[in-house]
Amino acid sequence: MAQSTPPVILVGKNPIHLKHGVDMTPVTRLRTEDGVYQSVGVEYYSQGATEENDFSKQGNR
Repeated sequence: MAQSTPPVILVGKNPIHLKHGVDMTPVTRLRTEDGVYQSVGVEYYSQGATEENDFSKQGNR
């Protein structure tokens, strides 16, 4: 099956290849006093960074 859209590559010093073309921007660090990303932000974004699809291991939705 052909891909409907090409893969997304974020270029820079260390290019990032996005498997599904979706990312979450790190807005939490903007709320910090010194602009440094806090550990609570890591937990927050890791909770929302799961692969999402319509299929389950049981074969139903």
